[in-house]
Amino acid sequence: MNAGIRLALLTVVLGIQAMGAEFDEALVPFFEKHCYECHDDLSKKGGLDLDALSTDLSDPAAMEAWVRVFDQVDQGKMPPED
Repeated sequence: MNAGIRLALLTVVLGIQAMGAEFDEALVPFFEKHCYECHDDLSKKGGLDLDALSTDLSDPAAMEAWVRVFDQVDQGKMPPED
């Protein structure tokens, strides 16, 4: 897996709340390049809409979703080669 992609997603899962406004600056461009085509409010492939995914990691559902996102990237399942 691309080390940059893994690092970006690890940053999301471990530091999303600490990032605050920096989240948009740091990760939205990444998501635009690698994720939003399939995981936005229109496509929602796999039932995942990253536009609507909460960044409140004290919410168990949001934390679970971010961990799933990380796991998919970590296992090389996302983003797809094409």
